[in-house]
Amino acid sequence: MKITKKLKKIEDKLKALAQADYKHPVNLETHIAPGPFQIPVMTVCYPKAHPGTGMRRILLGENERAYGRHGEGDVADLIRGLGLMTTTDAQQLLRLVNIAYYDGIALLVNPDPKITHTKNTLELKFTRTLHPSGQKLLVTFIVKETGLALLTEINSR
Repeated sequence: MKITKKLKKIEDKLKALAQADYKHPVNLETHIAPGPFQIPVMTVCYPKAHPGTGMRRILLGENERAYGRHGEGDVADLIRGLGLMTTTDAQQLLRLVNIAYYDGIALLVNPDPKITHTKNTLELKFTRTLHPSGQKLLVTFIVKETGLALLTEINSR
């Protein structure tokens, strides 16, 4: 994928966020590759980073619109726009949520994430482990027919 002016602006934002993890300048790399459901994902990373640092990711939708916690668009709009409200692929949806909210580096203990559909609502439940404490969080991700996506985390203890 060619880096356009709009993509360069997104890349610059992700680089500034990744660079903020360090006290000194580091050489950051940028990659764009297909992600979950073949959605393009822009990754900015420091290849020598310690696990859990030096990486920022964004999902790229139509017209190079950026989705996720670092983007201008809400993930719910991306999911609805791609017709994913009825998906049964929990693993791909889990990958999408991981990239959108955790830069793809969340520790996920999910041999079987649970997906449910009720009254125009998509819901995904999974477990996230915090590093280095090992604390487990029960995560629920909800997308309704309209409005913003909702992500909640509850201590599982």
